[in-house]
Amino acid sequence: MSSNPTPSLLTDGQPDAAGATLRDVPLAQIRTSPTFAYRIAVNAEPLAASMRAHGQLQPGFARPMPDGTVELIDGNRRLAAARAMGAETLALLVVPMSDEQARVLAWSGNTERLSPDATDKVAFVLGAHEVGVSTAELGRLLGWTKPYTERMSKSAHLPETLREASHAHGLQLGHMAVLATNADLFLPGASGPVEHVDLLERVRDHGLGAERFEKEVLARRAELATRSRGMRPALRAAIERLDRLPVHKLTATETRKLLDALEAHVKAARARLRATTRRIGSQA
Repeated sequence: MSSNPTPSLLTDGQPDAAGATLRDVPLAQIRTSPTFAYRIAVNAEPLAASMRAHGQLQPGFARPMPDGTVELIDGNRRLAAARAMGAETLALLVVPMSDEQARVLAWSGNTERLSPDATDKVAFVLGAHEVGVSTAELGRLLGWTKPYTERMSKSAHLPETLREASHAHGLQLGHMAVLATNADLFLPGASGPVEHVDLLERVRDHGLGAERFEKEVLARRAELATRSRGMRPALRAAIERLDRLPVHKLTATETRKLLDALEAHVKAARARLRATTRRIGSQA
């Protein structure tokens, strides 16, 4: 495939008073760092298509390294797009900066993107935690509002299984905060499949907003609690025991008791349904 130069943003590469230079950097001279790279796979094709049509509209940020290369701080998607389209260079603002300045710039660029992936944001917050920066401190550095910082803090505590489910279903930060508050509902055990996936699918397939999602989650929790309260004590105790023990460890007597309790519960439920139907009919 023939290489295509990225249309340049630059008129020259002269440094300013702070030592920053805006220049076209050959892709071979750009290195990425696990500290600043995205932890979620990047789909580069949409941005590559835009760059083919309009050129690179915004430079990335990098810092110079002693060996003559530059370390990319903000612009991982632009780099992936440039590679996908076979470009030779990427327009970068190369600025000398410390590790702390680089981290703040990377997190700021990631969290202020117009259409960010919420799980990508949370991944950068987790990266901040790894180097000793709390969510509250990060919020102060980046000028987040208190509600936004609280949602980010909740989302950062999601188990990895639920973070992956959030990414797969396109959940935004508000959804993820609700998910974190109700993690026991979606992931009852320390491991195993995510439950109540239908609620996540409604976000993905029908654009369920965070507020409506929270109402649906609370309604589901209330429904389950009502079902539990309506069970006969013997049935509830049997099911709780079944949850604690593998099925093959139940004795024949325990299995019989469980089946009897289930049968009694079903009969009682049918009786209540018949009584309700008769009452509705008499009121019609």
